[in-house]
Amino acid sequence: MTKVLFFLLTLFIFVPSNNNNIFQWEKEVTPHFILHYSPSASPWVKNLLGQIENYRKRVQEFFGISVEDKVHIFLVGSYGDLSQIKCIVYDKFPLWASGLAIPQKKIIILTTPSLSKGESFSLVNTFIHEYTHLVIEIFLQGKSIPRWLNEGMAMYVSGQKDFYNTLLLSKAFVFSSLIPFEQLKNSFPVTSSEIRLAYAQSFNMVSYLMDHFGRERFYKFLKFIRSGISFKKAFFFSFGESFSSVENSWKKSLKRKLLWLPAITSSLTLWFFLSLLVIIAYFKRLRRKKRWEGEDDL
Repeated sequence: MTKVLFFLLTLFIFVPSNNNNIFQWEKEVTPHFILHYSPSASPWVKNLLGQIENYRKRVQEFFGISVEDKVHIFLVGSYGDLSQIKCIVYDKFPLWASGLAIPQKKIIILTTPSLSKGESFSLVNTFIHEYTHLVIEIFLQGKSIPRWLNEGMAMYVSGQKDFYNTLLLSKAFVFSSLIPFEQLKNSFPVTSSEIRLAYAQSFNMVSYLMDHFGRERFYKFLKFIRSGISFKKAFFFSFGESFSSVENSWKKSLKRKLLWLPAITSSLTLWFFLSLLVIIAYFKRLRRKKRWEGEDDL
């Protein structure tokens, strides 16, 4: 009798109610992924399915590991869908996000471009970004790293170099509003402009480390962290400098990259010039968004 009661209690706790329609979503299975999607997300399924296995291989080759466990991908096509997956993400999924990885559960949440609120993004690039987060967690065996490093690596591996973000970084440098990396260690800012700048800085710093020191030393740095060595010591052992010293060198490299800007003495004129470039970049992003949506509709 006790066993029967335990069994019924288990069913009550773990079996979803009829009101939770997420468990009625369609699904597609590949060798390493299970893609769950609702009808509103179905137009993007074919394009995503055709590429995830190839990009899985690319990410794993970067870190030199193989993840054989199946990963569940939940493709969200509407805000109604988003409300249905609260049982999985709880309150971890911010409304501005286009993806989320939950490495401990081998789960990735992706939103379709229809929820992008005018922002352009590639669904496939977002998948690569979030899958990289998952692989980073597995590679480091649960060891923590700064938030900027985690996001920077995900952007680097997914190839998310963006002219718009470069302009934001340039403007922040010119007006001395770069965010100290120490402030990006545990979390990112909450305002949209500062979030964009935080991502831009993270990507640019990881790119700088890769270009300046090489992939082999960067990989050595990650392996030191995996072995339990602190971030500061692992950084010094791998690159021969403290992070604060490299951060200063990174700022100097930004200055050299900005030599292409015209010699404008007026701050107001410079602000107008950079703002104009940001607007141009924004419209280019919108044009790319329309092109991506057209591809996804095929």
